[in-house]
Amino acid sequence: NLTIIGESSFYGCCNLETISIPILVSEIRNQTFYECSNLRNVTFKEESNLTIIGESSFYGCCNLET
Repeated sequence: NLTIIGESSFYGCCNLETISIPILVSEIRNQTFYECSNLRNVTFKEESNLTIIGESSFYGCCNLET
């Protein structure tokens, strides 16, 4: 029942390569995935409740595929 991914939760997690944001998540707080340099793929469900992506949430994620 995760609805918020907290600030700096995965800060600097260099081993993180892919994530899937659960449908109930409405907010990704500031710097959540900051400097996750190997993060390549982020999946959001089409029917997602996500309304807020905080400042610098994906800063330094240089390998994200579009």
